[in-house]
Amino acid sequence: GTPFVEWRAGVLGALAKFEDGEGELRKVVLARNHKVTFGEDVQPLDVLLKLRTHRGYLFCLQPSQHGAFIGCTPEPLFKIAKDTIETMAIAGTRPRGATAAQDAELEEELVASAKDNYENEVTARYIQERVGAVAQDISTSDIFVLKLRHVQHLARRIRAVRRPSDKDGQTFIGLLQTLNPTPAVCGESRPVATEFIRRQERFDR
Repeated sequence: GTPFVEWRAGVLGALAKFEDGEGELRKVVLARNHKVTFGEDVQPLDVLLKLRTHRGYLFCLQPSQHGAFIGCTPEPLFKIAKDTIETMAIAGTRPRGATAAQDAELEEELVASAKDNYENEVTARYIQERVGAVAQDISTSDIFVLKLRHVQHLARRIRAVRRPSDKDGQTFIGLLQTLNPTPAVCGESRPVATEFIRRQERFDR
């Protein structure tokens, strides 16, 4: 896995980029990978079902019997039902509290945080622009706190309507090509953040 000191060096490098005021790197999300070895063969779905209590969207992609990509994400990339497109802007996070009072205190801190509100605004604006390129009548909810099992996020719901001219699934393909990765998991601006991540992280996301 990624040593903490290596990840921390990347964070310090990003902070230095922010402080010099040059370039377009305004946000970057650095990750660490972690390797776990099981004592016996495991089935991907058995591991996936252990995540059911995390209040997220479960997924499992198994292209071969030798490997699988599984996870639990707080939001879907997008959903299309008839002519309605739904997605979410999730950015800005605090842990859940050990008690109700502590949980409320952490929520209040999150809602009051200028940094976290800015990150959510950047993510929402990015999604609105990408959805607006392939759809119409975009609406965005007020910001709210989405509570999961271990963390709580700032979130906004974003809806739009497919254009009448979309008869061959261009909206679906266009969203797949442009939405991911959002600033919530990559950074802003996306090309600059992506390049920074590729230089800093020695594993393939």
